[in-house]
Amino acid sequence: MKKKLYFLCLYTLFALYIYYLFTNKLIIEEKIISSFNLFITKVFPSLFPMFIISEILISLNLPYYLNKYLTPLFKKIFNIDGPSIYILIMSLLSGTPTNAVITSSLLNKHFLSSESATTILSYTLLSNPLFLYTMLSLTFPSKICLILIINNYLANLILGIILRNHNTPSTYPITYQNIPLSTSIISAIQKSLTTLLMILGTIIFFNLIPTITSIPIINTLFTCFLEITNGLSLLSTISISLKLKIIIASLTISFTGLCIHTQIKSIISDTSINYTQFLKNRFSHLIISLILNLFTIMIA
Repeated sequence: MKKKLYFLCLYTLFALYIYYLFTNKLIIEEKIISSFNLFITKVFPSLFPMFIISEILISLNLPYYLNKYLTPLFKKIFNIDGPSIYILIMSLLSGTPTNAVITSSLLNKHFLSSESATTILSYTLLSNPLFLYTMLSLTFPSKICLILIINNYLANLILGIILRNHNTPSTYPITYQNIPLSTSIISAIQKSLTTLLMILGTIIFFNLIPTITSIPIINTLFTCFLEITNGLSLLSTISISLKLKIIIASLTISFTGLCIHTQIKSIISDTSINYTQFLKNRFSHLIISLILNLFTIMIA
C-alpha cells in the first residue's frame, strides 16, 4: 500500500510538472538559459580542470606517495591512509561533487573498501569556499560569511573523527602503477565530460521546478532544499531576523541541496557505496554545523 501511495504521489507531481512546462513556456526558456549560463560561467570552469587533475594525479601515483609519507599522521586523527587522505585534500581544495568522483574512481580501482568509501564521502561534502563566500556575501557581512564557511569545514573534520572507527583497510594493497600520461589525460577528459553533462542536466531539472507559494520564506526554504545557489541567492531577498537567516544558511550549506545529492547518487551508482548510510552521516554533520554556528555567533 505504501509503495502504491509513493508512486501515486510521484506520478501526480510529474503530471503537475509537465503541466507547468506547457503553460509557462517563456519562463521555462528563461530558466533553462539561466541554468546553462550558471553552468558555463560558474560550474564548468571550476569543476572540469579539477576532475582532470584529480584523475591524472591518481594515475601519477599521488595516493601511493601520500600513503607512504602521510599515513602515520592521518591514521592517528582520522584512521585513514593514502587514498582517503587524497580524497580529503582534493575535497578541501575543489569541493563537491569532486569528492564523489574521486571516491568512486579509487573504489573502482580497489584502493578503498566500501565502508571506507562511504565514510570518507560523508565528511568531504564541501562546497568550494570562494563560491560559498560569493553567495553568502549577498546576505551577510564578511565576518559571518567566514564563520559559516569555517564552521562548515570544521564540522566535516569533527564528523571525520567521530567516524574514524568505520574506516577499514582495502582488500588490495596500494601499489605503484605505471600508466602512460597520454592515456591518463584522454581517460580523464572522457570521464569528466560525461560527469559534467549529468551535472548540467540536474541543474536545469531542479531549476525548472516551479515555486510552490507566493510566500517568500516558504519559497526560499523550498529552493534551499532543492539547489544551493538559487537558495542562498533568495535568502538575501527575504525579511527575517539575522539569526534565522544564519540557521537557514547553515542548514543549506550542510545539506547542499537535492540537486547535489542527485549528482552524487548518480556518480556512485555503479559502486558499492552505501548512500543511505552516507545520508545519515550528513544529518549528523548538519547538527554539528548548526551547533557550531549558533555557539560562535552567540559569543562573537
